[in-house]
Amino acid sequence: VFFNRIWLLVICMAIGGAAAFVWTACFIKPVYKTSAEIYVVSASNNSVVNLADLQLGSAVKSDYMELMLSRPVLEKVIESLNVNKTVNEIRNMVSITNKTDTRILQIAATSTDPQLATDVANELATQSILLLPEIMENEPPNLVSTALFPTAPAGPSIVKNTLLGAILGFVLCGALQGLCWGRTQLDAGAALCADTLRL
Repeated sequence: VFFNRIWLLVICMAIGGAAAFVWTACFIKPVYKTSAEIYVVSASNNSVVNLADLQLGSAVKSDYMELMLSRPVLEKVIESLNVNKTVNEIRNMVSITNKTDTRILQIAATSTDPQLATDVANELATQSILLLPEIMENEPPNLVSTALFPTAPAGPSIVKNTLLGAILGFVLCGALQGLCWGRTQLDAGAALCADTLRL
């Protein structure tokens, strides 16, 4: 009986892993991610922004990130690329982060279309360099690197999802076996009580 239960758990793990593999490979579109980078210049003079100004919570970093995702900038991106996307759709594709201990802002774009992700990241970097100096009255940011065409998807991970499916199959099968065992024990107890009462 013990070995039968072990084999059942193994079979459930295999079924769960296989189902997760097929679902991920056949029904979930791969997502591609790429990024461009710009180097931020001070708003007060021609010197580079102090490192402290671009750390988490700083006003300068927040200003840049908000303005880069603002409607006028994103509308310029859409107009330049001539894509059938709304401002919110483009905004949801983009994330802007400050690389740790640097003055560099990373503009990452994610999409199921690798070419679109590349174009959006590069165009947003370009429009930020062109438009932000006028808005913030400062020196334009410097382009550090352009976004490269992603050759491999950033997700979903087939290996990770397969492992999660196998674990889920194991847990569900174990729980079902536990419930069946508990019900068997209850039935045995009830039968014992009935036999005792008859005596």
